[in-house]
Formats: sequence, C-alpha cells, structure tokens
Amino acid sequence: MSAPLWRSRPTAFDMRPADRERRRQVADGIYLSEGYSNAYLIVTREGRIVVNTGMGFEAPLHKEYFDALDGGPVRYIVLTQGHVDHVGGVDLFRAPGTDIIAHANNAAQQAYDARLAPFRARRSAFAFAEAFARMAGTAGKPPPVQSRPMPTVTFDDRFAFTLGGESFEAIGCPGAETEDSLVLWMPERRVCFTGNVFGALFGHFPNLVTIRGDRHRDALRYVEALELLRELEPEVLLVGHFEPVRGRALVRAELDRIKGAVLYVHDAVVAAMNAGGDVWTAMQPDLTSLNPIINGADRRLEKLAKGVSPTNVQAGQVLGYLQGLAVRTIEKRYLTHTPPADFRVNVNPLVSWIWIGGGIAAIGGLVAIWPAPEARRRRVSDVYAARLARELGRA
Repeated sequence: MSAPLWRSRPTAFDMRPADRERRRQVADGIYLSEGYSNAYLIVTREGRIVVNTGMGFEAPLHKEYFDALDGGPVRYIVLTQGHVDHVGGVDLFRAPGTDIIAHANNAAQQAYDARLAPFRARRSAFAFAEAFARMAGTAGKPPPVQSRPMPTVTFDDRFAFTLGGESFEAIGCPGAETEDSLVLWMPERRVCFTGNVFGALFGHFPNLVTIRGDRHRDALRYVEALELLRELEPEVLLVGHFEPVRGRALVRAELDRIKGAVLYVHDAVVAAMNAGGDVWTAMQPDLTSLNPIINGADRRLEKLAKGVSPTNVQAGQVLGYLQGLAVRTIEKRYLTHTPPADFRVNVNPLVSWIWIGGGIAAIGGLVAIWPAPEARRRRVSDVYAARLARELGRA
C-alpha cells in the first residue's frame, strides 16, 4: 500500500507562530497565512471572509498580509472552533457590520477553555513555549490582546449564506475536536475549510485523549464527523495546519484510513471490556485471520504502483482510491468476522491459604491476650484485699 499522507507532511514539531514567510495563495481568491493554526482569507467582489484569526499576538501579521491583498470590508469571520488559536485575533479583524459565525456551542467551549486556562497553559508549555513568551509582551509594551468574542450568528446543524456570487455553508460537527466544531463548505468549488475539526494534524490518529488533559473526545462522534466530510466529496481540504490536501480520491482514501483506524481501536476496546479483559489484551488482538487479505492487497497495490511516476498526480489519486477501497474491505471483514481475543488468567491456588493463615493468626492473638480464669479470680481477690486493708486502716 502507498504510504499514509501524514508521513510526508510536517509534524507537530514544525508548528510555530505566524511570520511573514509562510503566506501564499491556495486557490482562486483564497489565501493562507500559517501560524499556530492556519488563518484564511476569501476575497469576493462584495467583501472578505476571514476563516479563523490565530492567537492574539499572531493576528497583526495575519491582518497585515490580508489587508495587502484586498482592502474590502470584512463581512464575515468564521470560527471553526472556540480554541484560543482560532478566536484570539477576532477583535483586530472585526469592524462595524462584521458578522461572526460560529456553532451554537462556541460560547460554552470558550468558557470551558477559560476555566482551565492556567492548567492548560502549564500542560501545553512544552509545545507553545514560544507563543507564551510572545504573549507575555516585550519590555515596555503591553501583551497582545487575546480575544474572547461573542458570535453574532450561531447555529446547530447548518447555516447557508452567499457573498459576492459565492455560496457557503457552515456545517456543525460537534464532538470532533471540540463541542463547537464546524466546517465551512464551498459547494460549487468543492473546497472545504476544516480547521482542526479532525485533529491538529490531518491524517494522524486523533487525540481522543490529549496530553494536556482536555475532556475526552468520543470516538463514534469523531467517526460521524469523518462521514459528514466524506459525503461532501471535497476536492480540496483547507486544514488547520500546513498545506491543503488536494484530490478527491486522496481525501476519500485518507478519511477511510482514519475512520478504519479509529473504529478498529474503538471496537477492540469495547470487545475487551465486554469480555472482562484489560487494556493490554485489547492492544494485542490476534489478526492472523486478516493477514492473508492484507498481504494480498499489498501485493496487488505494489504491482499496480510499479512503473508509475511519483509526479503522475492522476495515477497517484487512483492508487489512493484503491488503497482506501482495500482498507474498507478489510474493515468490513474485521467487523463481520471479529478475530478472537486471547486472555491470560493467573491461577494462584495457595493465595487462599494466606488469608486462612491470617485468620488463624488473628484468632491466636486474641486467645493469647485473653486472661485465664485463675488470673481473673486472683485479680478480684487482690482488689478485695486492698479495699479491706484501706477500711481497716481508717478504723
């Protein structure tokens, strides 16, 4: 099979704050300014749309680039989620008449983040040290303002609008990365702005439980978000970090790969829990029955890939589609013919004797400290004799 997309893309260690270098046009009238999260500008004849604004200290750089491209009014700011690296620059971009579009859960998500801000800052310091240094400000200057905006347009399911002859649809998928996640869909162009809806790094296994200690993310709701995007059949994904993902077949193959991985882990954990197993058992299932299918698919795809030039984009997309088809076939077989799980049971027959011996020792201790009848009688006689002596002494 071809290598997963994440192997050829930058990693989390390549994330850094906005600068004046990582800026470019990514589609007709659509521009990208990279930062800790990507900020996008859509230019229409009736005004501009900003999709995510970066952190507060990054927003001036994003705005500088966007204003140099077009001076039209910012008609809409679309927030794909309420995390600080998406909403931080809203106040800088907002102007009279600007609508802020967000999911109905956006305010609750921002409030949740604010409650845990010190905790999250400590736990995220390893990844955002440079950001925190910039947010602290420089000598003699106040720290940059970090926005906590209130959306003016909210929705639960879908919100459609047009601007300058372009059609847009904001589609809610809460529970993906955050409870207020959404994607912005341009149906005529088949372009989808996903932000970090499907994880910080597209193509990776999602952070269902984060290192920094966020609330857990439900695996099945995450899969629902993948299905939503798959049904749109986008040609281009404008993701939250780094370069866009292009090609319908490649997008579909990657979504199928991620979905298969998440469902595999989810189903293995559920099966182990219901069988009374533990996490270690769930992590080592027996896949022997699937190996012939996997090996056969590998051989066929390897044979098809021979002689295909790496620069042949169309052939690469076809191979990606076939790879996704193979993954779905294996996934269906796994779900319908789940392999057995092996459990290790430790039998220690002598352990019960330890408890029996402890009981005997306890009983023996009580017997040892219990006074004998003669000792009790002697103690009573001694007490009586002492009392008699005191009475006689008073006489």
